[in-house]
Amino acid sequence: MGKWLDLAASLEGQGEAEAEPIGANVPIVTATDAHAQVRVGLSLLRDAPMPRTANPTVWRESVEDALRLGREGWAFQALDLGWQPIDLFGVEPVGSDDDCRNGLAVWLERRRLVLIDADSAIVRLPNGHAYFHRKRDRSGAVLLWDVVKQTRNNGGRNG
Repeated sequence: MGKWLDLAASLEGQGEAEAEPIGANVPIVTATDAHAQVRVGLSLLRDAPMPRTANPTVWRESVEDALRLGREGWAFQALDLGWQPIDLFGVEPVGSDDDCRNGLAVWLERRRLVLIDADSAIVRLPNGHAYFHRKRDRSGAVLLWDVVKQTRNNGGRNG
């Protein structure tokens, strides 16, 4: 992992204005089904009300991080590297306390993503870095935008 830390440190040293988001040049015409699913899902999230069962602070933060992953191109780069939408935008089932099922957007907690590869993502912390490993059991997890759809289908009630 030493090479990744070196690369992450060199990327962090770049000025914010200089650094182009990774994945910013992904053309829309080459979008895969996963790309299309994510675009539609993020569009739904952007305009959706918060589900009643969601913690308001956590929900808003997760949605903001999900939208940022899309806006900055990280989500599409991850999909091109083999990530699945559930790895990026999954959320543990309602009533579960197993946050290992959460995807990257929920895990970020407003931290800045520095690097992503086929298996993990690295974020900057005040005193170092933290790693998110995508290869976890996400059984039972749902996509953030599916929580919104479930809420609508239940007449505003989730669960």
